[in-house]
Amino acid sequence: MQGVPGCRHPSDRALHRVTARPGPRANLALGTPPALHLLFGPPRSDRQVRPNEPRQGSARMSCVLRRTLPALAALVALVASCGLTPPEEQFSGRCVGVGDGDTIDVLVGGRSVRVRVWGVDAPEQGQPFGSAAKRFVSEFVFDKAVTVEVKEVDRYGRRVARVTLDGRDLGLELVRAGLAWWYETHAPRASDLADAQRDARAARRGLWADPDPVPPSSWRRRHPRR
Repeated sequence: MQGVPGCRHPSDRALHRVTARPGPRANLALGTPPALHLLFGPPRSDRQVRPNEPRQGSARMSCVLRRTLPALAALVALVASCGLTPPEEQFSGRCVGVGDGDTIDVLVGGRSVRVRVWGVDAPEQGQPFGSAAKRFVSEFVFDKAVTVEVKEVDRYGRRVARVTLDGRDLGLELVRAGLAWWYETHAPRASDLADAQRDARAARRGLWADPDPVPPSSWRRRHPRR
């Protein structure tokens, strides 16, 4: 049946809708996330790509990398400056300070590095034999070149390390003299420290002269720092 002149048949309008080319709004209506248009540009069907034209997505990604890499480098430098170094670091330097019986300061590259002696726990200042342990360490390493073999970095940023002087281990000498405990919790496989403590205790050297010495960990709980 012929339609009325000047009017389109309904089927003609349906055909027009099907064959009409969808624009950007149609793509959004079909479910293309707007964020992808902002990052990578319109879909390939909406623009003509020239043979030598660089992809906008790759260009934008390169721009993002160029902006973020300097920030990442600055972050790595900041972490390093805070002392968060990987384990198994080794360095040598001069001991320029003694904090207590198991903490020293070593001058390296023009700056002082705080070192916690690995595997031992010396009496605290104010605790029996605390001053004796500090005096022993001062006589052993102060103003002398020492070698520091880092095992880990503790929560205070200190290098927890073996400290040696001319082949002699500071921590081991402390335990032998009865001026520090073997820190079994942190060095469970240190058999040399275990043997040294057994010998010092049997000989009643240093703090082992007390029939019931108080471990530094118990002392710290009773006397928290303010």
